[in-house]
Amino acid sequence: MRILATTPYYEPEGGGLERYAHAVLRRLAARGHTVEVIAFTKGEEGDEVLDGVPVHRVRTRLRLGNTPLDPGFFTKVRRRIRAFGPDLMVAHTPVPFPAEMAYLAARKEGIPFVTTYHAGRLLGSAPHLQAFAALDRVTFERAMLGGSAGIVAVSPFVRDNALAAHKERTCIVPPGVDRSVFSPGGRSDGRTILFAGPLSRSYSWKGLDVLLEAFRIVKVRMPDARLMLVGEGDRMQELERFAEEVGDVSLPGRLPEQGLVEAYRGSAVTVLPSTSDAESFGMVLAEANACGRPVVGSRIGGIPYLVRHGDNGLLAAPGDPVDLAERILEVLSDPEEATRMGARGRHRIAADHDWDRLTSATEEVLEDAVRA
Repeated sequence: MRILATTPYYEPEGGGLERYAHAVLRRLAARGHTVEVIAFTKGEEGDEVLDGVPVHRVRTRLRLGNTPLDPGFFTKVRRRIRAFGPDLMVAHTPVPFPAEMAYLAARKEGIPFVTTYHAGRLLGSAPHLQAFAALDRVTFERAMLGGSAGIVAVSPFVRDNALAAHKERTCIVPPGVDRSVFSPGGRSDGRTILFAGPLSRSYSWKGLDVLLEAFRIVKVRMPDARLMLVGEGDRMQELERFAEEVGDVSLPGRLPEQGLVEAYRGSAVTVLPSTSDAESFGMVLAEANACGRPVVGSRIGGIPYLVRHGDNGLLAAPGDPVDLAERILEVLSDPEEATRMGARGRHRIAADHDWDRLTSATEEVLEDAVRA
């Protein structure tokens, strides 16, 4: 197949959506499919080849929050369709505008369109972004989903909520984990609590404030506990002050992939205390499990589909620092059970989140769309 894909941004820009897209697309290319990507960039406009996938980056200075906007994107996608001649187009969303413009372009050019939907909802810090997203959902997004030849959801939660109207024709393809990279190794220090994600105000729904308050509680009961916050964002100065006040808090910044692997391996538990159902999966929890470490996540969004309470990790009430602290202490105070949870998590990831199997599932959806 000749596959043209679009994402809001593309690796190394963006976040989990872009990582998922690149993981699937580069594997499809390795299987002999011809794949190209058109995506926005905050950097320089231009073309490159990334892991065998040609990427056409479109520069725009017009953004609503982090959402890229470009009135000319529809035309640019049409030109790329005509130049490339794809059998179908794939879009990763729910970031409003890029996917919908790609859908209109694909429809105009008469090629099938597949939507991959990543979140229970889109969140942003600005009320006008929420208003824009709400308007998009009942207009352009509704038309796009209704006209898609195939729909993929990254978790049962996304299918059952954001895509409830299209549940019967939605295929679930969760994120995979590259187990050749994210694998057990080394020893846990038995005391470090790891959070990996954006350290910015616009991602407050990741629950960082809840974790900071929970860590204060943990320190009272377990004074040698440590907290590692991996990532970057506009809260760094505030977090540096917190580290000085509370102690035993490290801020290594955004780590390269191998550095993140070492952080997972060296920690006692990875925590994702999200407070919104925008959290459709919880990739950091899957990666930590693949490294043989237990996890603690909020009982919200797609996290409970990944974390089985008492099996591969523990679940805490969202927005409740006391409950989160109790769950963290439960892991830290029982190293033997923590090791067993990590091992069970590793086996679950191997069974349910193998990229080769998940790429085959995606391939089947795309082939069905072309045949339809």
